[in-house]
Amino acid sequence: MKRFRLLVVLSLCILICCILCACSPSDSDYDDSSVQKYSVTWKNYDGTVLEKDSEVVYGTVPEYNGITPTKPSTERYSYAFNGWTPTIVPVTEDVVYTAQFAETTNTYSVIWENYDGTILEKDNEVAYGEVPEYNGITPTKPSTGRYSYSFNGWTPTIVPVTKNVVYTAQFNESTNTYSVIWKNYDGTILEKDNEVAYGEVPEYNGITPTKPSTERYSYAFNGWTPTIVPVTEDVVYTAQFAETINTYSVIWKNYDGTILETDNEVEYGLMPEYNGAMPIKGDDDIFRYSFIGWDKEIAPVVSDIIYIAQFSSAYKEDFIFETVGNKCFLKKYVGVNESVVIPSTYQNHPVVSILSNAFDKKACVKSLYVPTSVIEIQKNALSGCTNIERLILPFVGDGADIGFIGYVFGAANYEENAQCVPYSLSSIRIYNANIIASNAFYGCKYLEYVEISDDITSIGDGCLAGCASLSKMRLPFVGESYNSKNSFGYIFGTNNYSNSQIVSQNGQIFYIPNSLSEVEITGGCILTGAFENCAMIQKISIEQGVSIIEEESFANCNSLREIYVDSAVEIKAYAFAKLCNLEKIKVPIQDYSYSDSEYLWTLYHIGRMFNKEEYGGCDAITQSSKGKGIGSNAGVGSGGGGTYYIPTSLKEIVVDCKNDILGYGALSGIANVEFVINNCTGIAEYSLSRTSIKTFIIPKGLTEIPEGAFSECELLESIVIPYGVTTIQNNAFRGCISLKTIVVPKTLSGIGELSFSGCKSLENIDFIRNCAEEFVIGRNAFIECTGLKKLIIPSNVCSIYYGAFGNCSEISSVTFEDGSTCAYIGGAAFHDCTKLEYVVIPSSALTLGESVFSGDTSLIIYAEFNEKPSRWGNYWNKDNNAVYWLSEWKYDESGFPCPNND
Repeated sequence: MKRFRLLVVLSLCILICCILCACSPSDSDYDDSSVQKYSVTWKNYDGTVLEKDSEVVYGTVPEYNGITPTKPSTERYSYAFNGWTPTIVPVTEDVVYTAQFAETTNTYSVIWENYDGTILEKDNEVAYGEVPEYNGITPTKPSTGRYSYSFNGWTPTIVPVTKNVVYTAQFNESTNTYSVIWKNYDGTILEKDNEVAYGEVPEYNGITPTKPSTERYSYAFNGWTPTIVPVTEDVVYTAQFAETINTYSVIWKNYDGTILETDNEVEYGLMPEYNGAMPIKGDDDIFRYSFIGWDKEIAPVVSDIIYIAQFSSAYKEDFIFETVGNKCFLKKYVGVNESVVIPSTYQNHPVVSILSNAFDKKACVKSLYVPTSVIEIQKNALSGCTNIERLILPFVGDGADIGFIGYVFGAANYEENAQCVPYSLSSIRIYNANIIASNAFYGCKYLEYVEISDDITSIGDGCLAGCASLSKMRLPFVGESYNSKNSFGYIFGTNNYSNSQIVSQNGQIFYIPNSLSEVEITGGCILTGAFENCAMIQKISIEQGVSIIEEESFANCNSLREIYVDSAVEIKAYAFAKLCNLEKIKVPIQDYSYSDSEYLWTLYHIGRMFNKEEYGGCDAITQSSKGKGIGSNAGVGSGGGGTYYIPTSLKEIVVDCKNDILGYGALSGIANVEFVINNCTGIAEYSLSRTSIKTFIIPKGLTEIPEGAFSECELLESIVIPYGVTTIQNNAFRGCISLKTIVVPKTLSGIGELSFSGCKSLENIDFIRNCAEEFVIGRNAFIECTGLKKLIIPSNVCSIYYGAFGNCSEISSVTFEDGSTCAYIGGAAFHDCTKLEYVVIPSSALTLGESVFSGDTSLIIYAEFNEKPSRWGNYWNKDNNAVYWLSEWKYDESGFPCPNND
């Protein structure tokens, strides 16, 4: 129903609209001829017609449609359009409208500048006709050297404002004046001129300046400094003087006033020099005169001076001899030398005796040498040598029956040595004599060094008793004589004295000075217990003449730090036993031989020189051992390892190999010790195993690195193997956990079983690449080398034997170089390489052992074969790792093998 109603309403609306349209008139019904129209003219202020509108219908409001009218500004005013006059109304007649404008008085900027264009002040919006005013600080202009300036107004002249304007400060200038001061060299004012105009050349009008002469120079005025120039500022001129070096006369006179030379005009400061013949003073009956210089020290010239020649007087000979028959006797030493050597002959006669008081009042003598021609020295002969420090004598005493040192200084018996021998005497050397008597140096408590030469064949007991300051000595043997079995303490005697130490040796008690620290032995035998309990000795040198050192020769020498043994000396086993503080030892390598029922064993152990049983302050070491059979058992035996005890204090061992090889196991097991090995021509099996060496120069001439030579040298970091070596034998570097760098020669063709096993720092085997062709890697050669990661097998390797790289747990890949010649890979060669991801087996590998990759659970194998070769073991891939044959894999863009999924 509602819908119907809506339709009715809409229909009615449409009908009404149609009716209205039909009733509207058309255009033709209108006639505009009856409508009034007018013109409207629009003019500017100056009458210019801007727009004219014709036929504007009556009653219509006119409208201006042109551009906005404008009126030019004047200096005083600006104009803005603001309407029309008359007021616009609907048109009733012709009409003219004129544009109207509002006027605004103009403003201008006034800028005040200094002479240099600097803006001092800026006044904006100053009204037209207003007189501008400067309100800033008075302008200034810096003075110059020539002028000063004062402000005197502006330019242009200030007038009422009619436009933007700039005023510039103006200044009056006046010429400057300055002071000129004239000074002497010492600052004294000679003249002062005030108000000297700029540019005027100043002039000095005073008296000529002077400067006093000195010993060295005379002075003459020669101008002013600085150079006189026209005045531009206050200035000080200082007088300058030319200096002339003064000259003096130097006269050289002889002792008697004779003028030897006169040097005139020697400049001040020069060192005078005498150029004449050497001054001479003739000898007299007693003295010989020698020119020794001048009466005063020659010094640079400062005045006239005279030098007078000086002479020393000396007996015509240092020695005064008395000749009896064909023999000479030294009667008097008249020289003044500190070091005196008595001649062995005088006028072709032997000097055989030194007479009493021959050196009377000769405190100047500090060193005296007596030749072997002298066979007698009389009592008191040297009593005047109160400052003697060093004596070299052919005997002790008088050369016959008396054998104590104090005799020549005036002692009546050996007990007076202490009173008569000068305290200054610190060193004695006795040579050429056969015997040194008992108590020879008794009581010489200030004696520090004694040397008894190899000529002496016998030394008396207590020879050095009471030598409480003795620190070093050199002896021809130990004990009484060359073949004696006496103890070292024998020569010190059995009597106690201050600063001595009681020492028990071979069942006897001796007293040895605490000060004794160093001993040299040049001959004889050093037998068991020879130095026993010498707790004061710190250093012992055993020289070439010594034939043997027996067992426990130095037992309980607890202060002994250094031992040096000549290469010719035989050292018995355990010679250095019972030493707990030894730090350094130099010894020749020894060949210790002993036999049992079947074999003669040959040992080269350094350790065998020390302890065979536990001893305080010593550590146990085990040294490798090997024997060689003799007779019916000729050939190689198998001696067991030797256990010895060496001092924990030992820091350095110097070994003299005597131009031979370092024997089997010689240094093995000695750790924490630095070795110096001299005259070595080769190395034997295990000679350096388990030592602390960090590097080693292998002797040239070897053809192989012997078995175990460097095994378990845990600090060894690098090794250079010399040219000519062809083989590295089994275990050679086994357990060298720090070994990183190996340099090998082209001659090397193979490495033996376990040769580098456990070398955990070894990162690659590139050192093999430059070796011989057809290189062989032996059984387990690199087993447990956990430093190997990406293993590249050089192309010259032809065989890899059983277990060669077993347990190399960090290897991730194995690659054989292009052109690989490796034809044989033994069983378990790469077993338990647990991180091994892939391996490429080269086409040359025609033979593979069993279980080559056992335990390599993450491994993918790529083979350069289309199928398994006939000589590969049935269980070569025991763990059934993934295998891709040649047609099933390829190299990716990065050069890694991958399955061929095309």
